[in-house]
Amino acid sequence: MGALVSLRSGKGRITPIGIDVGDVAVRAAQLQRSGESYIVTHLGSWAIPTEAIPNDEDSMTADRIATWLGQMGFRKRSCVMGLSSPDVELHAMELPHAVNEAQTRQAARWEVERLMSFEEGTATTDYWPIPEGSQMTSSAIGVAASPTSFDALRPICDGARLRCVRLDATACALARFGSFYRGPVSDTDVWGILDLGSRQSRLTICVSGVPILVRSFNNGGGKWTDLVSSALSISTDAAERHKCDHGICANNQRRSGDRPKEGEQVGEMIFNALRDELGGMVAELERSYKYAIRCFGNRPCGPLLLVGGGAGTKNLPGMLREKLGIEVIVPSVEGAGENCKLDFSQVKRRMKVPLAEYASAIGLSIEQGDAR
Repeated sequence: MGALVSLRSGKGRITPIGIDVGDVAVRAAQLQRSGESYIVTHLGSWAIPTEAIPNDEDSMTADRIATWLGQMGFRKRSCVMGLSSPDVELHAMELPHAVNEAQTRQAARWEVERLMSFEEGTATTDYWPIPEGSQMTSSAIGVAASPTSFDALRPICDGARLRCVRLDATACALARFGSFYRGPVSDTDVWGILDLGSRQSRLTICVSGVPILVRSFNNGGGKWTDLVSSALSISTDAAERHKCDHGICANNQRRSGDRPKEGEQVGEMIFNALRDELGGMVAELERSYKYAIRCFGNRPCGPLLLVGGGAGTKNLPGMLREKLGIEVIVPSVEGAGENCKLDFSQVKRRMKVPLAEYASAIGLSIEQGDAR
């Protein structure tokens, strides 16, 4: 499972800084290799002011992010930046048998350029092979990065005096995080990780730590807040507070005949406002899991990990668990089992946000191609 593109090489016990620039926050992580595990040595989170959402022309925001990164006390000046939709496209494809790696890579490039929406010859491309499944029609996933994908990130690196040594698909970073968080059991089953962002949600289904299926949904925490605001005729700020305080509560999540408590009443109204969005997400999750299990019928169905800013939505894990019939896990320092290959002892007292929100940054910092 390779990087999208390596800009510079370098190895060491201290990993590069993983930097995840999201829609509403920036997360950063740095790790230290320790045998077959990693010690998480630095974690940082900076909330982007609502009036300063980053874009290609917002140099002030890039400067503020760079200043924050410079104050984090990282031990190396190299970093890894994550790319996700729409800056990067992922395409399942079947590659012909080739004599050597060079021929396979060339065939992968031709196929990616045939499938991608970017102009031919302008995108940076890569691929990774996926494990063989009994009904798997694809043999690899190809990656294409927009020719301008690094433009908004470059000022951040320059301002913080960091060297970007790798651009990586976020799906790969999430797969690495989940593999190390779950430990060896992640090699034996079919499992998923759902990144609930502000404007998009992204599902990655993994086998042996390798993404075999990646889906993006055009919904997320920000859209949910807007829907709640419209349905309840309240401001978006009030809708966000209610969503955080009460979460979602379906009618069947309390015992028949019991009168809803005040918080449950609000939770039910929020659920009703989001019913269609949640129903569509559940349906896509179910389809994706069923497809993966059909392709890898010799493996049991593993859990779904919830990460990102929306992972902490109250009652969401329980609702997904009930609808999907699988284990749903929100990664946490306290919930890390004995098989977890990530040591949080150095950072757990200084974490500003829950562990689930650092998943992408931690995965980016894990060395590319590293297998748990």
